[in-house]
Amino acid sequence: MTHIIALDWGTTSLRAWRLDREGHITETRNQGRGITAVPNGRFDEELHRMVGDWMAAYPEARLIACGMIGSKNGWREVPYAPCPAHAEALAAGITSLETSGERELLLVPGVRFESQARTDVMRGEETQVLGALADNASGLVVLPGTHAKWAHVKNGSVTDFSTYLTGELFSAVKTATLIGTMVGAPVSEALFSRAVGEALTGESGMLNPLFALRSDVLNGRYPESEVADRLSGLLIGAELKEAFQRYGTPSALTLVGGDSLCRLYELAFETAGIQVTRCGEEAAARGLYRLATLRERSRS
Repeated sequence: MTHIIALDWGTTSLRAWRLDREGHITETRNQGRGITAVPNGRFDEELHRMVGDWMAAYPEARLIACGMIGSKNGWREVPYAPCPAHAEALAAGITSLETSGERELLLVPGVRFESQARTDVMRGEETQVLGALADNASGLVVLPGTHAKWAHVKNGSVTDFSTYLTGELFSAVKTATLIGTMVGAPVSEALFSRAVGEALTGESGMLNPLFALRSDVLNGRYPESEVADRLSGLLIGAELKEAFQRYGTPSALTLVGGDSLCRLYELAFETAGIQVTRCGEEAAARGLYRLATLRERSRS
């Protein structure tokens, strides 16, 4: 396998890695613009701005990208692969396009889940899942974010997954409600964990406890400084409760993502008595290397 230039190109961010022939990460860049920040769809310009020097230094390197760059709002739409989706199916669904300078860029498909009860989609997280787990592994993988993903994996295939609006809902409550006027900086992991426990064990849903964040402050039950931790704990706890109803409560799972947000989820799972294996954002790079290798083998 040749060198790989791997890109996780999402809605709001672009991360890039340079990997050697054995798949080891030799350099990382995190300052790229997501697809919504690239003016007039000038993705080729952004690609060269981000990794043009790598492309020049390694003319034989394979370029491969996952994420929203392969959506209808991205560079070129790549059809979703249906569940169950294994690595070979994703590699077979890769679409290629030619960049300026006649360099080929490979675009990884997202994954679609569909049943009689519901549908769901993801782009980019499927590649992180592949990079986080060993070949043919089974388990539950959680990827926190604006739209948190829970992926059920069996024998290396993504068989089912669900998306939760937790991060976006936190932002909406913070910026567009009266509760949000009380949200400051987090102050206590213990307060957060307590709120997670309340969400997990509470008999009511989430709407009344959310309003109670404000009324409890107004009635002097606790200070306004605690609202941020309680809000985060209630929302993430509600996410866990709903996911456990769907997938059962696991004894262990894999958590993929950046340190700050994953730390909150790690605390939440600790509150629920669940063992966590952490995997960083470089999981996407490992998944992209794996897919590029599979595609290369299938064509040799």
